[in-house]
Order: sequence, then C-alpha cells, then structure tokens
Amino acid sequence: MSETKVSAGLFITLEGGEGSGKSVQCAKLCDRLKQHFSELLTVKTREPGGSPGAESIRQILLTGETDRWLPVSELLLFYAARYDHWKRTILPALERGGVVVCDRFFDSSIVYQGYARGLPESFFDAIHKIFDEAEKERCFVPDRTYILDIDPVEGVARSNRRISSVEVKEDRFERINMEFHQKVREGYFDILRKNSARCKKIDASRSIEDIHEDIWEDAVELLARHH
Repeated sequence: MSETKVSAGLFITLEGGEGSGKSVQCAKLCDRLKQHFSELLTVKTREPGGSPGAESIRQILLTGETDRWLPVSELLLFYAARYDHWKRTILPALERGGVVVCDRFFDSSIVYQGYARGLPESFFDAIHKIFDEAEKERCFVPDRTYILDIDPVEGVARSNRRISSVEVKEDRFERINMEFHQKVREGYFDILRKNSARCKKIDASRSIEDIHEDIWEDAVELLARHH
C-alpha cells in the first residue's frame, strides 16, 4: 500500500490477542485525550463494527460455531464490515482533523485469517490495493499501532471471565484451540518486526495503569509531531 498520501487527522489502532485489554486501553486513551485536548474531535471505535452496517456483520462473525465460516468467507466478511466502518466513521473523522482510536483494524485480519487461518499474503495485498486506490486523500494505514502482547493462555482465560458476565456471548474465537492463539501471537510478533516505525509492542501482562501510561506517553509525542 502507498503511504504517501496527504494525512488528515490522526489514526491510532490497538491490536493484540484475546484478553490483552485493547478495549479498556482504547477507552482510557480516548477519555484522557478528551480531557487534555478538548478542542480535538476524538472518536473511539472498534472492529468488527463501528458503523451500523459493520455492527450487523459483527454478530455473525463473533458468534456461533468456530467453523461457521471458511477462512476466505470470514476474511471477506471482515473487510465488508471494515469498508463500511472506514467510509462512514473513520474517514469522515480524520478528514475533520480528528483523532480516531480503533480497537482492532487490518492487522487483526492479517494475523487471524492470514497467519492463524493460513490465507496467503496475496489475498491481503489485493484487498488493500482496492481500499488504497479508492482513497484520494487519506492513506488506509494507521499512523500508530499499539500491539498489546500477553501469553495466549492468560489472555483467553481473561477474555472468558469477561464473557461469562455478559448476555451475548461473542466468544467464537475464544473457543478455538490454543494452537490457533499461539499462531496469532507469533503473527503479531512478525508484524512488529516488519512495521517497526508504525507499531509499538506493549507488555499487556502488567497493570491497566502501567499499560495506559506507556500508551499515553507515546500518543502525546505522536500528537505533538502530527500537529
């Protein structure tokens, strides 16, 4: 994908395996940005989801049997949701000069459907080319990606404890075997190696506050450079 297009706004994504604390850190970062930079539009969003159409797709992706979708079908559903989310929520906020903080983005698909499900890199290259060529002003690539790393055994256990307290069980991926989750972690390590300028590894085994402070310190520096 091209990364030379004019950049408007600031796009931050949080990535990681199940139970790594992405949603909590997304919320904490957005809340603090709103407190310290009240003049900035700050948008908190998530994937799959983030727009009405994408939220509808979320339900069929995150519920049901683990083999509900073939890998290619699963990938295309994620990108159908992503395109709607990008066009209706993310891009309009960026074009207004806002800060968008998103819980998961395309790195999740590369890791979950690519590294863990076995789909080749060419699938992602083809889809990303379509996305990138459709945008005349804004590059599809996030400005910063925080990858929250945790041992998959601990992460899945955390996630299952959280899910047990909610009515709608979005646990389709948590119920996949541990070998799958180990591949997810290894995939994120590879993304970190290949995208060191964009991605930062965050040790997610620590306290919520320690994790937040690491993210906050980097985000403030990024915001200062960006503006």
